[in-house]
Amino acid sequence: MLKFTPNGKRAFVAACVVQVMITWILAAVPTIAPLITDSFHISDALLGVFLALCYAGTCLGSLVGGTLIRRYGPLRMSQVCLLSSAIALLGMTIPSLWILAVLAFLLGFGDGPVMPAASDLLYHNVSKQNIDFSLSLKQATAPVGTAIAGVSVPFLALHFDWRASLTVVAIVAVAISLWLSIYHKTFDDHDEPNKEISFKAIKESLDLVMKVPVLRRISIMGLIYQGLQVCVLGFFVIFLVRKADFSVVFAGLALSCINIGAISGRVLWGYIASKTHKARLSLGVIGILMGVCLIALTFVEHDWNKFLLLLLCFVSGNVCLGWKGVFLAEIAKNAPNGRVSEVTGGGNFVSFSGAVLVPIVFGLLLHATSAYEWSFWLISIACVLAGLWMLAKKDPVKPINE
Repeated sequence: MLKFTPNGKRAFVAACVVQVMITWILAAVPTIAPLITDSFHISDALLGVFLALCYAGTCLGSLVGGTLIRRYGPLRMSQVCLLSSAIALLGMTIPSLWILAVLAFLLGFGDGPVMPAASDLLYHNVSKQNIDFSLSLKQATAPVGTAIAGVSVPFLALHFDWRASLTVVAIVAVAISLWLSIYHKTFDDHDEPNKEISFKAIKESLDLVMKVPVLRRISIMGLIYQGLQVCVLGFFVIFLVRKADFSVVFAGLALSCINIGAISGRVLWGYIASKTHKARLSLGVIGILMGVCLIALTFVEHDWNKFLLLLLCFVSGNVCLGWKGVFLAEIAKNAPNGRVSEVTGGGNFVSFSGAVLVPIVFGLLLHATSAYEWSFWLISIACVLAGLWMLAKKDPVKPINE
């Protein structure tokens, strides 16, 4: 049972609200992708380019976020993230592919510092006995934002206009950013205004990950898993609409079920890994199940029982989106003494690279074959192989405090 001080409770709520809002923003475009691509008269395959640009921004935002947070404070940076992402959403209503490309990068950049900002916020305001569970619960709120997007954005788009739906999401983000300013002086009291903004730590973080075999393997696994996760979130709605002739509203509901499954999955797999003390075994099993579930979803037809389809979406979300907490914990457990933050940053950079590269490959294969199945099968097989790779290796776990 979590016990918070008054400030700890406010910090926890603020971190969760920001996490939900930023994932709501990120999921807004993919949930109405068919409407946007039709409006711009562009190929569905370009959604892969959009996702790649978005996560390229996330990679850069993750790398520079730590320094920015130390200089300006976690809450102020959370405000900046929400405002920049809101501006990006509003700009996407302008009918220009070049502007859309720039704003996709800005949208992702706004997401990059959110996770380290939340960690900093909770670390300074929650007791050390509760910090692990607090961060796990905060991470479990991420799919809530995507689930909200899957229901609200298509509904607003069909009843008003897709531009209006993005505008509404942007307005909510601005409102939350303004609300956070109430607590700025309380929670940004440990900022360092004279902190130099530098990229010196980037190479060192990556070297730490690449030079330790177990960290290198976990990070490469994360690259593959992250790539599948992004493709599921980015292409699943448009796949159901184009391939199985479902409505945008039902496809959005299916995506919401995936994200609800992710919430339970992050708690479930974290609990299993904690109780069994075999996190790498859990990650290997997750990879195999990810591939199996996604392959099963590619055989969906319009006459499938809708309840069973939504149930399969829930189970798929449990594994396809439930792995990240176990991944982060395993990275930390194998970090050299005193280097957890650097290694986590390097591991996150490698895994988010999958969010950049895999959607591009997915989009190119889709363009070449005009068949979503081939693209989903390719990344499914890659996940199964990565899972087997994790199961095949028996490296000893190095405790953080060793």
